[in-house]
Amino acid sequence: MKDSTRLDGPPLLFGPYFPPDISDGWLVDWIDGSVEVGSWTDAPLPWPRRKREGRSSVILCDGLIREVMMESRAAVQYHWGVSGGTVWKWRRALGVGRITPGTRERLRSETGVPPEAAARGRLTAYLNSKRPRLGATEAGCFDEGRTGIADAGQATTADFLICRNPADQ
Repeated sequence: MKDSTRLDGPPLLFGPYFPPDISDGWLVDWIDGSVEVGSWTDAPLPWPRRKREGRSSVILCDGLIREVMMESRAAVQYHWGVSGGTVWKWRRALGVGRITPGTRERLRSETGVPPEAAARGRLTAYLNSKRPRLGATEAGCFDEGRTGIADAGQATTADFLICRNPADQ
C-alpha cells in the first residue's frame, strides 16, 4: 500500500490518506448511499470504484471526504485521478466552497503573497466593485420605465448604490 506522504505532484497538506476497509464489498457513498465496490483506481492513491455497467466512478467516502474538504483541487485531481468537474461536483455535494485551506496554502506558496496582504487585496477588490458607475443600467437597477439618472454631476454614491435619481428628490 502506498503512503500518501511520499507521492509526487501537488502536496497533500492534511494527509496521510489511506483507502477504506471494504471487507464486506460495500461502502457508503456520500452522494449515492450504499454502493457495491467493483474495482480500484490506477491513481497515485488507489481508491475503490463503484460496481456499475459502463463507466465506474470513485466512491466518495471516508478519507476522500476529508481530502475534498481540505486539500487543493489540483491535489485531489492528481492523487485520486479525477477531473476538475468531479472535484467541483463533490465539493458542491459536501457544501464546500471554492477556496479550501489547501487551496489557500497553495496560492500563498505559488504567489508568495502573505495571507494578510491577500485579505487586504480581496477587501479592496470588493470595495472597488461597489463603486458608482455612470452606466448604472449595467447593474440592472432601473425599473418602472426609468431611462437613467437626470444629472450625474449631482448624484452621490448613495444615489448609485440604491439607484435613486437625484431629480426625483
